[in-house]
Amino acid sequence: MLRAAGFLYVVQSGLNQNFVLNVQVNGTSVGTVASEQVFESAREDVRSRITNAEAVMASTGAQVSDDSWDVTPTYTLESGSSTMTETEAADAILCASSDQIGEATAVYVDDS
Repeated sequence: MLRAAGFLYVVQSGLNQNFVLNVQVNGTSVGTVASEQVFESAREDVRSRITNAEAVMASTGAQVSDDSWDVTPTYTLESGSSTMTETEAADAILCASSDQIGEATAVYVDDS
């Protein structure tokens, strides 16, 4: 009877925990997300950012590489409650995908 109560306690404790996905890119943990869909949306956001950056570079006459960009995540289920938003995940993906990418600030004048 005592063993059954102990087993029931362990199962109940496990079911009451929050679980998140720890995302690794290129062997580096980029953070935790609530679902795989958050990461997929962040990956699409990154692709959009890269496409926009390439368009701006091409419009200035800079040579744009035709290399395709893709990232393959690895997920680990872990106990936790703090997760990243789609934008935070996209920023983390960019930082983890290359050591040549960093944060920057831009000033737009007259929408150009």
